Amino acid sequence: MWAPKINRDYKDGDDIRPLKPTGEQNLRLAQLKFQEEEAKKIKAASDTIYKRSVQDLAHWTSATVDADPLWLLYYKRMLKPITEFH
Repeated sequence: MWAPKINRDYKDGDDIRPLKPTGEQNLRLAQLKFQEEEAKKIKAASDTIYKRSVQDLAHWTSATVDADPLWLLYYKRMLKPITEFH
């Protein structure tokens, strides 16, 4: 009645619905979720590296050496003869 030859092809052929359990759209959505999870992992790793780099920079920068607890408690006193050598 409404294009019976085409309908017969769909009935006898593969299921081409995009929203079936293994359809194109569902596969795309699953892949998108996987990519989002991977992006979160990569972002967490890069944030960790960035934070560690900032901490290392703060530790080794001469501008912050006066606030270093080890410098204040030990090295400043032990190296006083060297730093105040005239």
